Amino acid sequence: MSNYTQTTDFSAKDNLASGNANKVIKGSDFDTEFSAIATAIATKVESGDIPSGSVMFFFQEAAPTGFTKSTANNDKALRVTSGDGGSTGGTVAFETAFASQTATIGGTALTTANLPAHSHTIPDFVGFSASTPQGVNFGDPGGGVTLTPISALSGRSTNNTGSGTTHTHTSSAIDLDVQYLNVIVCTKD
Repeated sequence: MSNYTQTTDFSAKDNLASGNANKVIKGSDFDTEFSAIATAIATKVESGDIPSGSVMFFFQEAAPTGFTKSTANNDKALRVTSGDGGSTGGTVAFETAFASQTATIGGTALTTANLPAHSHTIPDFVGFSASTPQGVNFGDPGGGVTLTPISALSGRSTNNTGSGTTHTHTSSAIDLDVQYLNVIVCTKD
């Protein structure tokens, strides 16, 4: 790196007498000055613009000149915060959290206790009363339907039915594999 240093003092030539050979500005004087300016521009690095230790993100594979790539954080998302920056959080890697997932919920067998409170009404039969003999059989010879007088049904309830098998709920795949840009974290040397 070099700073530009003026080689020719052009203003000193103004004080020389007319006709003095040193008063003339030659092309080589310009060439020397322009070459010194070009060298200073090509090799000058403004190190004061970014303080040493500053952390920056770059959308490229390697750290630029003057920076060192930090590998302390990997497979994480960027989060904008209105609070204090410079910290990390979370427990699940970015690619794991946003991979395509299928949710399965279940393996629960419902019991009577799981059902809402309810009752079943035993209907009255037209023309049927307590004076009718018990066990009157209507139907086929194999047993058919046997009606019991209403007075004999007092305090009885219907039988519980159900398979007691488990069931599950499965959703279709939830694709959370969002698009992203890979950036690297670098620290200013």
